Amino acid sequence: MDLGSTYGAALVGLVVEATIFGVTLIQTYEYYKHYGEDSMAMKTLVAILTVLDTLHLILCARTLYWYLITNFDNRAALNVITWTMAIQTDCNGIIGVAVQIFFARRVWKMSRNWFITSLIVILGSIHFGLGVVFTAESFILGEFSKFDSLTASFVPTLPTLRILTA
Repeated sequence: MDLGSTYGAALVGLVVEATIFGVTLIQTYEYYKHYGEDSMAMKTLVAILTVLDTLHLILCARTLYWYLITNFDNRAALNVITWTMAIQTDCNGIIGVAVQIFFARRVWKMSRNWFITSLIVILGSIHFGLGVVFTAESFILGEFSKFDSLTASFVPTLPTLRILTA
């Protein structure tokens, strides 16, 4: 198995994510500095999303540390789904649905188009739901290779999992 194209790519992705996270922190600081008159609900949403983004980065970093450092040269461990990998999907899903609902609210306020607004909310909810399915199945199965036999193979992250376990 070529680890460069799987876990190496995940490591590069983590570095990119950490860089973008730095930009997110700067944007958060600038938001609170320049938009102090915004509602408490908006300020709370920004704070919650920033905390969730921080948690997501920590979980991803811990996941890669477990695979690449703690289990260095342990090929059997590459098939094990860590709890941090399973949970980070939920962080991503919560962030996604919160942002999509906020976006849908803005679309509704500007256009009053119920079809587009509903579509945004439905797709955001599906994103969140698939994250929950992935997390639950990850804890139930415990190994990447067991995902092939599931009826839940529609989860978008499964092609990546198949690459990791090939």
